[in-house]
Amino acid sequence: MHLSNSRKRRITVALTQEKMAFGAQEYLVWEAEQIDKREYVAGEAYAMVGARRVHVIVTGNLGSALREHLRGTSCHSLIASMKLNIQAMDAFSTLM
Repeated sequence: MHLSNSRKRRITVALTQEKMAFGAQEYLVWEAEQIDKREYVAGEAYAMVGARRVHVIVTGNLGSALREHLRGTSCHSLIASMKLNIQAMDAFSTLM
């Protein structure tokens, strides 16, 4: 698919406008009401795209291998979407 330069600029502007500024607690309250997944880094929320098929396959394979490796221990492997708070980066990310 070929996009004209003006179309590319409109898409870039639309994506840029998606950024929003929040405090961490404000973000968590706002994000709980959203349909789309977002990522929070240093006060800004960014829209996330869906995973590609190959990503889902690799994630499933890694999760299965990790689960097998952890069998018999008190540890768990998680492969579904899970919010992670990275305090050193002032970030919340949804692992997928």
